Amino acid sequence: MAASDLCRSTGEALMAEDFGDDPPSNVIPFPAMRPNAKLGEVWARETADQNKKLDVKDEFLSPLQCLDQIIRRRTLPVFQWPADWPQMQDRCRCYTGDVVIVTGPTGAGKTSFAIQVARAHTGAGIPVLWCALELDPTQITERIVANLHGVHTMAIKERWDREKIAHSLNAIEDMWRFVPRIMETDKQLAVLRRAIHLVFRVYRIKPLVVIDYLGKLAALARDLRMATVQAAELVRALAVEEECFVLMLAQPSRATNKALTGKVEHDAATDTSGAAAESGEAENAASIEINLEVFKADDADELDARWNIAKSRHVGREGKVGALFIKAGGQWRERDFIPVHPLRVKAEVEAQKKDQHRTEPPGDAVRVRKELNLEAEGEAAARCRAALLRAIVDRGMFGLEEHAMRQVPGVGRGLSIQNALRDLERTGAIQRAPGRRWVAVVR
Repeated sequence: MAASDLCRSTGEALMAEDFGDDPPSNVIPFPAMRPNAKLGEVWARETADQNKKLDVKDEFLSPLQCLDQIIRRRTLPVFQWPADWPQMQDRCRCYTGDVVIVTGPTGAGKTSFAIQVARAHTGAGIPVLWCALELDPTQITERIVANLHGVHTMAIKERWDREKIAHSLNAIEDMWRFVPRIMETDKQLAVLRRAIHLVFRVYRIKPLVVIDYLGKLAALARDLRMATVQAAELVRALAVEEECFVLMLAQPSRATNKALTGKVEHDAATDTSGAAAESGEAENAASIEINLEVFKADDADELDARWNIAKSRHVGREGKVGALFIKAGGQWRERDFIPVHPLRVKAEVEAQKKDQHRTEPPGDAVRVRKELNLEAEGEAAARCRAALLRAIVDRGMFGLEEHAMRQVPGVGRGLSIQNALRDLERTGAIQRAPGRRWVAVVR
């Protein structure tokens, strides 16, 4: 028998074995693509003999042996972002065993950012373990209450009565625990691991672990950088082994502090990568790297900000997300546009002062910033309408369902979609159809 005939007959036999008498027409019967069962048996036998001889427990998995874990992990929960942060949900998809690192300058709202993320997890039924390494549990609790109600912590400290505070904390009491601080890194991680085991025994689900913040894990080490590298790797290993989420906060270095306070403008979010002061290895240990860029101003109740997604391992959608930081309560809000950079505001103010043909007096920085932000918001809304209209036109006579619009890149969710639909309907570009669908108007 010729080699080609042998290959064909072997392939047909394998097809019959896998699919019976009615094999699909789009599957190529290529026996060389099937794993060799005997080779797998040899691997298992030789590994067992070597382990017995050396008194070890080595295990060398093949890719196919990892398939069961891939399927099993689909049943585990995903990282929860606040419901009103749709762009973060799209850009920062992560799973159990992942580490998310958030870097920002002092007073940039890192702890408030983590509190809102933790609240999203408790709302989804995922417990929170908070390693209070900088602020003590009492201070964090005050910030939680302030964040819930949008008030300064001074009001909680001085005016709120016991019953009012307790009423607020009832919302998270069952799902939130603080891990005590221990000055030695190994002991700190050991008590954290024991807390994770307790959480699983109580809730039958793994928690979100918040480390506030990374530098405190190695604060007493002689070689701070090397100790932080080791701490970051130990945290990553803990996340993988325990199959839990880890949200890790970090401070920027002196060199990059200006880059996150509006003193330097970036062309891309990835330019802020490696901002953590503790070590560049901290970012390597993380699946998601978020650098908070806050444009600070004296006596301002609200601050423009950008979330620079410098690393997004699972989705690959690095980029900038516009945000607003409200000082009262330390509340973060996601925006549909990227706020204008202070350097551009300064340049526009100087240009208006030098413009000799202006009929109006030049604006100050506050006024110019508002005008440029309105312009950016309008451009973002126009891009949203254009993307949504293209998606509806592509669906032709069948139209596009409203629930499917959330999956269209660049459209956003919720209010931004409704505003875009209203504007497009007003211009006559689209019209409603039965079943909460929208179709393009053919002119």
